[in-house]
Amino acid sequence: SWLSNTVFVIDTSGSMKTGDVWGSRTRLLAAWIAIALDFLAHRLETGAASSMDVISIVSLGPEAKVVIREQPSSWILYNRLIRIYMENEVPSSGHGPYLPSLSMAEELLTRNSNASWALALSFRSDGRPSDWYLDRSIKKREWSSMLAERVGGLAKQCGRRLTFAAIGIGDSDDFDTLK
Repeated sequence: SWLSNTVFVIDTSGSMKTGDVWGSRTRLLAAWIAIALDFLAHRLETGAASSMDVISIVSLGPEAKVVIREQPSSWILYNRLIRIYMENEVPSSGHGPYLPSLSMAEELLTRNSNASWALALSFRSDGRPSDWYLDRSIKKREWSSMLAERVGGLAKQCGRRLTFAAIGIGDSDDFDTLK
């Protein structure tokens, strides 16, 4: 009975500790507050979202983890996001390979095949994937191509109902993969 399913992938790697985002102590905290205020609160205030619109959040760090799974858009979820922000509940550390988080996000998006749902996948990152640490025989550029192919395959599978966004946080010199 959902109307939409939005999955955010939030970079929690060590580079997200950098404090170069105006109004926030770190890149990671900027990502959390943007989801809470600019995405969720805005949609709730304007009536663009209701409890029929679910949100999941996957961490992109040393391990891909589901931080929030299929929670209805509500002020309760908003308060949970603010608590994560205020208490730094999801710290940044280590490397940030994209592929494990993308796989987990894909599972969340395609778990139910209801063709009437709107789907959204949004990456929030400083754009420094470290997938090449998983297999150093593959060059960094090849990893970027693999990521693009995976996202393209997901887009083909979901069709026009999927919206994809990659939001860069921090130094724009590192946004090649996000582009």
